[in-house]
Amino acid sequence: MRKNIFTLLSALGLIILLGLACKKEDSSGLPGNCGDGLSWTNLVSEEYNDLIEASTAYSTDPSPSNCLNYKNSYTDYLNALNAITACVVGPLREGYEQSVRDAKMEIDQLCQ
Repeated sequence: MRKNIFTLLSALGLIILLGLACKKEDSSGLPGNCGDGLSWTNLVSEEYNDLIEASTAYSTDPSPSNCLNYKNSYTDYLNALNAITACVVGPLREGYEQSVRDAKMEIDQLCQ
């Protein structure tokens, strides 16, 4: 569970770092949903909030249904992160992709 939270926070930290580098008038020409002037954290904020809510519920009541909800929320969040992978350029992309892959492997171990 600690590794899950660390991976999640690392991925979010990377998104925030990269999102702050976006300008209001971004003309990067990157594919995907990158150049619309939004911080990348805005693009995944709904999934992130759902994940935090599910994580809190599971922490206070580790029932099978809360675990499944946590697992599903985590999957949705990682899918949202995958959707913005094209926005990550240069040397940061490899680490970003590896963090998402590692987190996906950890999801498989939840609720067992």
